[in-house]
Amino acid sequence: MFSDVVKLQCGVRQGGVLSPVLFAVYVNDVIMALLKSGHGCYFNNMFIGCIMYADNLLLLSGSLCDLQSMVDICCDEFNKLDMCLNVKKSQVIRIGRSYRKEVNCISINGKPVQFVVELKYLGWHILSADRFKVCLHHMRVRFFQSFNALYAKSSDFSETVLQHLVNVYCKPYLLYGADVINWNNSDVPSIAHAFNSALC
Repeated sequence: MFSDVVKLQCGVRQGGVLSPVLFAVYVNDVIMALLKSGHGCYFNNMFIGCIMYADNLLLLSGSLCDLQSMVDICCDEFNKLDMCLNVKKSQVIRIGRSYRKEVNCISINGKPVQFVVELKYLGWHILSADRFKVCLHHMRVRFFQSFNALYAKSSDFSETVLQHLVNVYCKPYLLYGADVINWNNSDVPSIAHAFNSALC
């Protein structure tokens, strides 16, 4: 059985297999303009000043002056694509030795962007600090929420089955992004304590 034909005259279909690829092609000019500007961060001569996943755009810069230039470039390019940056959903977070100092604001089309001490991006809660740091509290909360939901229905499960389900469905909340984060000496015991507390 087939549905009626639906014409898409704007945007891409939600959940479509080709949608991410088509959107990436559509916004590629924005990324290329940022690359050619010379602003933003580089690692081993590779441009990492712009990280984009679907419509989530993250700009990385070593100075606020460069960051403002990058924001202006994005605004110009998005205007050409009949798109715009949402000031209310945009935030700035500072990471580095001078993260506490008072600085000038960043603006989008003349409207100031809010500076925050915690920024949520793709499931991570990044903290404003002297180095890159992720808030473990939210990871532990999500872990315990999933564990409690599972444990409430586990009266007929054996211990082995319950341990397997915890490892598959709950543990990933604790270890989300662990392969790219350098945990410090206090982070590992905190993660381990949450996991051990649930199993005990």
